[in-house]
Amino acid sequence: MSTEAEIQHSEDPSPIDKAQIGLFDFRHNYGKFMNIILKAKNKEIKDEILKVVNTLVERASSMTGRSHVLVAFNPMLWNAWGCNVPLEQRPDSNYLTQNSEKFISTPGDIFFYIKSDVLENADKLLSLLNDELASTPNIPIKVISTTESVQHGNTKIIGGLFREGLANFSDPVTVNEHILINDNKNGMTGGTYMMTQKFEINWEVLGSKTTTQKEDMIGRRVHTNVVIPTSYERSHIKRAHFVDDFPPPCNILKGFRRVFRQSLPYGKSDSGNGREKGLFYLSITRSTKIFVEILEHLAGVQANSPHGEITFDELISAFVPIEGTFWYIPSKEELEVRVKGTCKVDLDPHWDVRSKNGLMFYNQKDYMHTMTCGSYTENDAPSARVLRLLSYAFEQWNHNWFKAQTPPDMPSLQDVLTPDEVSIAKASIPIRKAMAIKKTLGEVYTTSDMTRDPAEFYGWKADLFNIHPDEIIVGRMPRFSLGLGRVVMPYLTESERLGAFLAGLSEDAGVGHVTPQHKKVLKLGLDGLIDDVHERAKKRGVNAKQNEFYKSVIISLEGVQIYMENYSKLAEHLSSLTSEYSKQQRQNLKEISHRMHKLAHKPAETLVEAVQMVFTMHSCLHLTGEPVAVGRFDQYLHPYENTCSTKEAQEIIDCFWIKLSERVLLNRHFVVDQTKWGSCAVPYATNGLFPNGDSINQWVQQLTVGGYQATDDIEPIPGSNKITLYSLKAARRLPLNAPCLSLRLHDGMSADIIVEAAKALLSGGAHPILPQDDRICPALLENGSHLKKEMSISESRDYACDGCYEPLIDGKSEFAFAYVPLPQIIEMSMNQGSLHAQSGPNYLRGTAASFTTAHPNDIKTFDDFKEIFAKHLRIQIERNMYGVMINYGNIWKYCPTPLLSAVVGGCLKTGRDHYNGGAKYHILSCMFVGFSTCVDSLYAIKKMCYDQATATVSLHQLLECMKCDWGFQMQEPFVDDIAGPVRTKEKKDFFAILRKQAFDLEKFGTEAGAENEELQGIVAWLSDLIIASFNSVVYNEDDTAPLPSLIKDLRQRYSVPGAPFDFLFTPGSGTFEGYVGWGLACGASPDGRREGMPIASDFSAAPTPQDLEPCPPHDNVFKALKNWDHPAINKGFSCGAEIDLNISEDFPLESLVRLIYSFSKQQEQIGGNLLTGKLNTYPKIFWERSIINDFIPYPKEYVNSYRANFHPKPVTMQVEAHIRFIPEDLRINIHHSL
Repeated sequence: MSTEAEIQHSEDPSPIDKAQIGLFDFRHNYGKFMNIILKAKNKEIKDEILKVVNTLVERASSMTGRSHVLVAFNPMLWNAWGCNVPLEQRPDSNYLTQNSEKFISTPGDIFFYIKSDVLENADKLLSLLNDELASTPNIPIKVISTTESVQHGNTKIIGGLFREGLANFSDPVTVNEHILINDNKNGMTGGTYMMTQKFEINWEVLGSKTTTQKEDMIGRRVHTNVVIPTSYERSHIKRAHFVDDFPPPCNILKGFRRVFRQSLPYGKSDSGNGREKGLFYLSITRSTKIFVEILEHLAGVQANSPHGEITFDELISAFVPIEGTFWYIPSKEELEVRVKGTCKVDLDPHWDVRSKNGLMFYNQKDYMHTMTCGSYTENDAPSARVLRLLSYAFEQWNHNWFKAQTPPDMPSLQDVLTPDEVSIAKASIPIRKAMAIKKTLGEVYTTSDMTRDPAEFYGWKADLFNIHPDEIIVGRMPRFSLGLGRVVMPYLTESERLGAFLAGLSEDAGVGHVTPQHKKVLKLGLDGLIDDVHERAKKRGVNAKQNEFYKSVIISLEGVQIYMENYSKLAEHLSSLTSEYSKQQRQNLKEISHRMHKLAHKPAETLVEAVQMVFTMHSCLHLTGEPVAVGRFDQYLHPYENTCSTKEAQEIIDCFWIKLSERVLLNRHFVVDQTKWGSCAVPYATNGLFPNGDSINQWVQQLTVGGYQATDDIEPIPGSNKITLYSLKAARRLPLNAPCLSLRLHDGMSADIIVEAAKALLSGGAHPILPQDDRICPALLENGSHLKKEMSISESRDYACDGCYEPLIDGKSEFAFAYVPLPQIIEMSMNQGSLHAQSGPNYLRGTAASFTTAHPNDIKTFDDFKEIFAKHLRIQIERNMYGVMINYGNIWKYCPTPLLSAVVGGCLKTGRDHYNGGAKYHILSCMFVGFSTCVDSLYAIKKMCYDQATATVSLHQLLECMKCDWGFQMQEPFVDDIAGPVRTKEKKDFFAILRKQAFDLEKFGTEAGAENEELQGIVAWLSDLIIASFNSVVYNEDDTAPLPSLIKDLRQRYSVPGAPFDFLFTPGSGTFEGYVGWGLACGASPDGRREGMPIASDFSAAPTPQDLEPCPPHDNVFKALKNWDHPAINKGFSCGAEIDLNISEDFPLESLVRLIYSFSKQQEQIGGNLLTGKLNTYPKIFWERSIINDFIPYPKEYVNSYRANFHPKPVTMQVEAHIRFIPEDLRINIHHSL
């Protein structure tokens, strides 16, 4: 692998080290611009000019404040004066573009730009320049044109409404990459090109516009400069942003046209006060071709414009060009500058905002500046290579702000079959699916022909086949995410597609949602894995269906091989482009080519090979419709961790992180929703109604580290290693929302890992998630003891977090789950088995959902109520589990998964597809959501209806209050208009009093709740009841009952000799992203929550109702977490009893370390078996300072069990996050206020 030193674009020094000092200083208040036209242009003049330049630079460097002098030249003149590199010349015409007169090219030989933050300094430097020119007779000047910025130091334009240049780069890495010349091909290293345009503003046009029209014209809000997520095609920032629709098979960096802008207003308009006369615009970039392409995009082709005269960019249409042209800015070496110093890239004050904790960043600009300028508090910033790749990732994110990334239509299998393959169209569905995978990976997404037209080839149109020249890990993830559907190749016939539809399925019904056996792939290699499948197919007793399955697996694995070989050929092709890349980059591409060719067949031998193989399998599964998690990353990479240096290893892991997070969508208005009926059939069938808003940027890419080794020893052995720390450091140092890191905690975990975990949490990324092994492993082992073939201790210790956080046996599991919303059990118990959300004129009592039970007037005691609750709970468990299991095996009929089956333990052994009973473990969970709402409601019922000392209302009256939504929906038959409005108002007021009483009661999850014995008694009773009821339902051996009968039938149907089929039942608590959706499905609840309002996320404390003032308690975390310290919670909920903590940014590191340490050792009565933590200050900053602007990767908003960027979330969900925040030292908000 090429080292960082070897991959540098040029030898020491870098381009910015050679650039003119002050070139990238942030915008100064005062600017002086001088354009000089010479009478004569002989070479002798150059020496005189350079003397003047040195005099000015020396004087500027001696001034107080920040003052600089920059100089540029006519490229033709600079070539004539001795520059040996052919420079890019100005156009022959009077205009910079052929199709527009909006940008002019006027004469000029030398251009001086004086910039200062002190007016006196700028004036002195301009005076010195004039004096020097006047006193040097050997400089024959014909014309001098001088422009001075406004005297009061205004750095805003258009009447002071807008800041200019906010999209400028803020770090030397991206400046070197995009702005400066770095290869001595069209200029000297450190040099660059500049475009100047002196504009006069047409205030008759601008003055007639409203503020809103001006904002649309620019694409930003006035004063705040917040970017408007608009689709208005004529907005300036949208027209100025120009990226290829698809990168060609060459240097992908050329697809991004970026400039560095520095402009100032000048003069005073006669049209009114506060209006500048015009704008002196400057921008710099590495090639004039970039200027031309951007200018053409701004102006458009006027012949094609409406009426033949309207400029595409509405802002430019209000500006009149006066003078300007292209210039070459030489490096300081070319100018022979004597002043010592280095050009720096400043951070614009607009972006100079970050967390005081030193670990969390709020925007890309500040992040890149801090990491490249040596000011990161931890002193372990990512390498320059990683930062270049991260900058490229940011560029991709930013591009998505301006344009919806709609994937091309996927061809069907029938369309891509060759004449020799047409018989495949009549083959079985498994064979067709395998061929669809092979064609997708090997022909549609990639190609071996690098001469194909980019406009015709799917892989380039969809941006799925390219390589950055600095990459270590190559390949592309798909654009689609969990919430936005997916694209797969159609292979079903019309009649089969209809059958799938009726079954709630489709060709993209694949669930993924498991962890592959990466360890096996790394050990055998793809050739070895294919050989293993061949050998299994040859064994005696293999029937026709099994043989067909093995054949489908081989076909799909061949698709992966072709995919890797095509990437090898692409890298080889790119390495031959000598004019595009540096020598070091071409060497890196050759190494990639060799590596991909090797891994297409052979096992991995080094860390970089192992990580590449993991990413290839991971991305290929996602690309073909199976969104899988990463698994126990540090365990299967452990054999390779010493095959390179620590620095190289960290760089490899960092690069892997970046590859998993390249597809972020920042503008929710441009998301492309591809969800449809039958997509992602987690419960073995679906209607396509998968939540979108919170899962726009979620790819279910859970990555697990830490935990115990998979041994059967009585004393568990810690499994953490070097990869564990590399992963935690990547999570802390990279502002990415994927992968979602989980750190398995346990007794005896080393201090360095715990400290690094705490720092990662304080970096704002909401990871690592913290499952507790000493609680989850025994819980899984207990569940596994009910299997026909009991689970081993080693397998119970070998779980990985999947999806959001769900513990699955790594590489051996199939997974599905059902839901039981506990607040609805409260409704059924109060309302005779019916839900009351729709009660009223249409459904008088409500909608029936369970067996009919006692009228509320007949429920005499709280114990009676609890008994009825227990009955409905059991009924709903049985009903919902049956509803999932009755569809088991249906996915395989229409959407088999031969590629995933190749890497899930058990499938090859049984000769069965993953969706056809092939996996070793078939994990079926039941998620009991709304636990805290249920606890608080039970406590409210007890205190308000049954306790002699506190009761104020009957259960029937409370139920009527719920049906009227605490008085907010006073409707028949609960009130009668004939009785008059006074009676209705009295009843409504009474309900409001009841709500206040309910809301004032102690709540689960708070300090007060932890100290309340009655409340804790309900917690213990409910958690015990849930586990006991669940076990009694799923382990019921009465074959006459529906569910046991169904389980027995499935066991018989799918068992094979040596591999008995069974379900591993695991109770859980996951709302995942659905706490808003589940709240919509629930009526008002006795705890004070209104109808349709969110329930708590997972096992967390209930939120403050949205219609009330946010009042989240900021409790001592060590006291509050005692709420969950109950045996059934700690070791009963084997699929996770997750508690979500909202942590203030200034939460002390040592306190967070103590919390993680105590949880790992099961000390201080910290309950639950899985903790998550999200920094929760940023939404307040968003609201109060409006700094969401120009493509911010942070904050990474934590949505229950996975992370998602804050800005793309719908506003209703941003509000949910915002009102959670109230900072307080040394305290944690236990997610009690949405």
